[in-house]
Amino acid sequence: MKAGIAENTIGPEIKNLKRINKFCNITEPEEVKTFIAISKYKNSYKQLLAIHYDNYLKFKSLKWVMPTYKREETLQFIPLETEIDLIIAACAKRIATLL
Repeated sequence: MKAGIAENTIGPEIKNLKRINKFCNITEPEEVKTFIAISKYKNSYKQLLAIHYDNYLKFKSLKWVMPTYKREETLQFIPLETEIDLIIAACAKRIATLL
């Protein structure tokens, strides 16, 4: 049962559970916790993996102490003016005029 969850939420959850299962035994919460902790993913993705695994355990009526990860703030990419000029120069005249 989907429990009111949208299809575009279920797909990534299944993908992440398969990823967890690929590297460790998904039925062992402590093993999963260790895998998530030592993986080289960003903290935001580790938190997402933990949430998806927590949903899986709720479905299976199992419990664990879910770890928390603090998301890192990242700066937004801003292109240099020379890079913008190169993009405009590479476009057709009509689009370059609009840009």
